[in-house]
Amino acid sequence: MIDVRANRGQFAAFLRQQVGNCGRIVSFEPIAAHVAHLRAAAKGDSLWKVAGCALGRAEGQAELNVMTSDVFSFFLTPADVMDPTLLGMNTIARTEVVTLRTLDAVAAELGLDLVAMPTAVKLDTQGFDLEVLAGAADTLGKARCVQCEVCVTPLYQGMPDMTQSLQTFRGLGFQPAGLFAVTRDRSLAAVEFDAVLVPPLLER
Repeated sequence: MIDVRANRGQFAAFLRQQVGNCGRIVSFEPIAAHVAHLRAAAKGDSLWKVAGCALGRAEGQAELNVMTSDVFSFFLTPADVMDPTLLGMNTIARTEVVTLRTLDAVAAELGLDLVAMPTAVKLDTQGFDLEVLAGAADTLGKARCVQCEVCVTPLYQGMPDMTQSLQTFRGLGFQPAGLFAVTRDRSLAAVEFDAVLVPPLLER
């Protein structure tokens, strides 16, 4: 599993403790305090690697917005119109300059063989997912599935909506296998879905 935007390792803990997954996990997280937490959590787990960086279409540095609820943190600015339920959590508390890499470059450095060891990719980059995809063509070409949040109502300025995201994945050869609501507004309308996407079986 490639876990892009791992936060404090909740998804890795879910895989290990609830799913019983004993395979390789590579967690990507740019916030310094979270990187330290992840490395402590991964100590003693030889198949869990932590990369202290953000991912995008190019290498460099960027200023990251750390939100009041840090699970919402990333590069984009919150949208002007937002459900009050989310507004208090998705406001900028501070900024942090972080390293920006491409997934393909880090995967090559780590020597990840995505053919010999089938791998899924989980993206949770708060509106930056398509930027990550732009630097991950080789990795995605070998991935068995991708899990990605897609927004019905964009939470950040300039982020793609659900239709744009799914069209981009379709252009990369991925089709939805399932859509699962993860955030709803006060009227219970879905704001975000977790999309699980797979490539055509005949190409695997």
